[in-house]
Amino acid sequence: MEKTPNYGLKKPAQIDFYDVDDFNHNADIIDEELKKVSNEIETKINTEFEKKADLNSPAFTGTPTAPTQSASDNSTKLATTAYVTRAINNHVTAEMPHQFTVNGVTYRWGLAVINGVVNVLYEEI
Repeated sequence: MEKTPNYGLKKPAQIDFYDVDDFNHNADIIDEELKKVSNEIETKINTEFEKKADLNSPAFTGTPTAPTQSASDNSTKLATTAYVTRAINNHVTAEMPHQFTVNGVTYRWGLAVINGVVNVLYEEI
């Protein structure tokens, strides 16, 4: 009787008598090999699953990226460093749009990024 090349399953010829024991032997081999494959897949899935970030307070590693929102976006989407830098730069110092008064003296103030550091600038008006 011939056997398959990979798993050695019994292959009866057309003239051979059907034998339930041969069928059961083949079924046991197939079952064992399928279980091995199933275990390997399960192990790989579990290994990859353990690498995921939790949905609640994820701890990112490496250099995660996110899309930069439009300047007018006032939602709860992630604010990337590009978004924050743009927002600060759009709040230009030259205009110094804010005012406050101390002891009868009025000042105007604004924000400026100087060498990557946010600074508060003010002047008397």
